[in-house]
Amino acid sequence: MILRKFIGDLRFERQMIYGEDTLFLYNLICKNPRVAYFNVEWYFYRQHLCSVTHSEKVKMDEKYFECTRIIRKSEYEKNQMPYVLYWEEWLLEQMEKSFVLMKENNKKKRWKELRKMAVAERKHPLFYKLNLCRRLRFWICFFAYPLYKNYYNE
Repeated sequence: MILRKFIGDLRFERQMIYGEDTLFLYNLICKNPRVAYFNVEWYFYRQHLCSVTHSEKVKMDEKYFECTRIIRKSEYEKNQMPYVLYWEEWLLEQMEKSFVLMKENNKKKRWKELRKMAVAERKHPLFYKLNLCRRLRFWICFFAYPLYKNYYNE
């Protein structure tokens, strides 16, 4: 539960298609709210396999990754490197999962487009701040998929 007065003029980003709720909560947390924890299950989150969030079209769309990139950039501007690297890793994870989904469903055009995004991401300076094993896993996913499928794919 969030007090309305604490939200103030903070609103969902209308131009965002995916991740607007995550970005909203991130911006809210950046306002340093006072938080209380109750060990009571009041909220149940249901995920449906046929929801928009789980669709192939969404996970292929470049905008699917936009929220993560915005938060990563914001943390970078605050010089919060541990958080920057967390969001960089999260981005790689999202890209890998999307790629695996496209490969498994034989969406050749889409996985080739994701591979191009992966090449661009590998050129990002933050990519090289991650440890070698993490970078290697990303590379194997996109450029040696049979190895990735055998060792990393859950």
